[in-house]
Amino acid sequence: MKTFNKALVSLACLLMLAVGSSAHAEDRRVWLINDTSYWIIELYVSNRLGEDRKEYMYGLKELKPWSRVRVDIDDGSGSCYFDLKVKFNDGTSTVGNDFNVCTGNSWTIQE
Repeated sequence: MKTFNKALVSLACLLMLAVGSSAHAEDRRVWLINDTSYWIIELYVSNRLGEDRKEYMYGLKELKPWSRVRVDIDDGSGSCYFDLKVKFNDGTSTVGNDFNVCTGNSWTIQE
């Protein structure tokens, strides 16, 4: 009976570890921090996985100056590396290449 209880506890611990690590692996939420005096009017995201990379516009409403928003950059591919691009209300843009959304928790855009 003792052996059965030990096995049951070990199995429960393994299941908790598996669930915890898979939840963390799927977390691709990133703080987009607008540390400029311009409005961000568009956010583009391009998956770095594979040769057929396509840029798509993220469904972001305008982000006012000196503010931030949390965005979930998970396209279902399992990729961690993305090119990020924001467009400002004055027509300029800036790019963050090879951003790791699995380990990087924020992207700060500065003037």
